[in-house]
Amino acid sequence: MKKIKIGDNIHCPATGNMEWPFTAKVLKRYENSYLVAIIAFDHRDRWNVRKRSLNGYMVRAVASLYA
Repeated sequence: MKKIKIGDNIHCPATGNMEWPFTAKVLKRYENSYLVAIIAFDHRDRWNVRKRSLNGYMVRAVASLYA
């Protein structure tokens, strides 16, 4: 598996308040997590995305990488 870098698009599983998988762009890397901007999501999560899109979203588990 490739290393995840800033600027990569990643596919994230449903985590936290997100009930459906989503695609995000990596903004910043921390020791055990990533700060991401959500770029594609299931329409059923639109209110959750709206709440989180102002400050970015922290993701700890990443399913796969689209590079």
